[in-house]
Amino acid sequence: MMYSYKFVCNITRISFFIFLYNGFLTGCATKLEFDPIIIRSDTPEVSGKLFNGDLNSQIGYAGSRVYAELYQEVGGDYADSSEAYIRNSLTYALNGKLGITRYLDVYLRGSFEAPGTIGAKVQLLGNPSRKSLGLKTAIAAEFGSISGPDNKDSNKKLSVDMYDVSFMLGYRLDPQLIIYTNNFYSNYNIDGSISRGIPEYSVKGKSTGYGGLIGAKFNLPRKESNGTTYIQFEIGFVNLNWLPTREVTNGGSYTYHNLSNNIFGMGFITGKTWQ
Repeated sequence: MMYSYKFVCNITRISFFIFLYNGFLTGCATKLEFDPIIIRSDTPEVSGKLFNGDLNSQIGYAGSRVYAELYQEVGGDYADSSEAYIRNSLTYALNGKLGITRYLDVYLRGSFEAPGTIGAKVQLLGNPSRKSLGLKTAIAAEFGSISGPDNKDSNKKLSVDMYDVSFMLGYRLDPQLIIYTNNFYSNYNIDGSISRGIPEYSVKGKSTGYGGLIGAKFNLPRKESNGTTYIQFEIGFVNLNWLPTREVTNGGSYTYHNLSNNIFGMGFITGKTWQ
């Protein structure tokens, strides 16, 4: 499932909710949320040959944008939170890429908390080979979409259409190690709804983000006949802007103030190349 709606019933895990509505929260909260893509496992090097590629998995810690929330007050009535905010959580993803030409890769990105995407990366400067040291650059573009109700609760629905462009700059120090930066722009169009025995609330708007990260990729020196194993670490941020309109189905509407938040993330990646 590549989007996330979560029930949080243990108030000790979400202590910041205590400050909402003068601290009278004792029940469960359900949130309409998803994670912007920060950790990317991308270096400026491509695979370098047709059908060369790699597959990796990542785990990280990053912010999740909460767009709507319903929670239970004393007495059992559900109330609505009118503020969007950032919630930190663990993130998980699987990524794969495949070489098409010497300087072109296509890739898939699948996350449990963010839209799945398909993209392409073109290396502009430098030789794709790990034996070639020095400065390397690349550009990439990707798009993706998620749509539909939560598998566990059809009253919660979220649709996200997104696209993203990025520029990577790196320096290969030796055949085992490359350090790099990745600067990106992301656009998310959001359309969701949430209800629990009260009028349905719909959330519509657009999030745009500018961000960057720094990373290092280390290929294990062990020789393998069909590729190499590597580990990777990234840390970065995105400045996410939210321009929403929110409507209540039984009449009336209101708009959030335009919001801008810096969301930080870090991730550890391990993977295997093939050739």
